Amino acid sequence: RVDCRQRQMCIRDRGQVMYVYAKEWGGEPKPLAAIKLLVGDFPATVILDDTMSMMGGKILSSVDFLEIFARVSVSGSATPSHGDYQGSTGKIKVQGSRTAKIQIDKKI
Repeated sequence: RVDCRQRQMCIRDRGQVMYVYAKEWGGEPKPLAAIKLLVGDFPATVILDDTMSMMGGKILSSVDFLEIFARVSVSGSATPSHGDYQGSTGKIKVQGSRTAKIQIDKKI
């Protein structure tokens, strides 16, 4: 579940883009899986699974630990940039994990 702590700051336009993505904890910087949404969808419940794999050969269920990020992109770009807002889960164990909460609460 993704929400923004201070909506008036990170939602300037309901058409802004939000990316939710998972990275292997301590692994490659590229996301394992990602989804693109509009901030008008706040609060949002997002499901990331193996069918959303982005890296050749690596899927979410193949790693032990990961971190899930949610980022509101000011520019609309998938690449993080100055002025974006972000939040993350911190380190979570993949096996047994079903629900994670993310508060978007930091400005990049």
